[in-house]
Amino acid sequence: MKIQNNYCCGSHCRDPNSEVRVMPIGGGGNLILCRECWDYENRWRKSTSRVAHEWYQAEVYDGAK
Repeated sequence: MKIQNNYCCGSHCRDPNSEVRVMPIGGGGNLILCRECWDYENRWRKSTSRVAHEWYQAEVYDGAK
């Protein structure tokens, strides 16, 4: 069974209640991602020579409260 965090924009979630943070993607857009999806996105970004973002420097998404 696939686990999905309701606030996460990704598809690699492992905990439906995990913290989510805001990843800027440019042009004023953002992704809201849990840690697992964040790591997956950063691996993709690095493999395509895009800028990776640090989890601990990112804003915690407060819309989940």
